[in-house]
Amino acid sequence: MLRRNLNKKQPGDWEVYNLANDIGEKENLASTRADLVKKAVEIFKKEKRPNAIFPVNIPGV
Repeated sequence: MLRRNLNKKQPGDWEVYNLANDIGEKENLASTRADLVKKAVEIFKKEKRPNAIFPVNIPGV
């Protein structure tokens, strides 16, 4: 699970890859695995803490 360009006004969409079968991250599964995106956002919301060393906001979280 990843999201590129978090430091931009318009960050990228969420990306989901099955690294066991797609080590080169060629097939983004986010559109067919919305359940994984939703679960990850829930976890990020619950676990996110301020960090002075790595101060990145995750839009939508």
